[in-house]
Amino acid sequence: MSITLKGSGFSCPIRSQGMYSDNTPMVKFADFNEVVKKSDTMVIRYADMTEFMTAMFLVDAIIDNGGWIRRLILPYVPGARQDRTNLTGDVLVTLASVAAMINDRAFERVVILDPHSPVTTQSI
Repeated sequence: MSITLKGSGFSCPIRSQGMYSDNTPMVKFADFNEVVKKSDTMVIRYADMTEFMTAMFLVDAIIDNGGWIRRLILPYVPGARQDRTNLTGDVLVTLASVAAMINDRAFERVVILDPHSPVTTQSI
């Protein structure tokens, strides 16, 4: 996973991450207060849904500490291929849930490099 927080003249790649024994994600910073004050953009390159969720939890932590990530940059949106019910069996519409998670964080701008379909851009 690669998460980088950016701001004016500031770039902070996340270097310390791990999992608790119950697989709850963990992210540590040497000076989280500086990250909160200087970050306004998050760039995420993730391999799976857990890594995406870790990034969303980090946005929440920044907001809880008085910061705001205004821009989110994603290579693609997890669940974009599940943008409608699959009549052959898969009942999940994961894109709707992921879009809600993104939209709940009130980003000013979300940049998606590969949205997969117009449903993704209409949802976020």
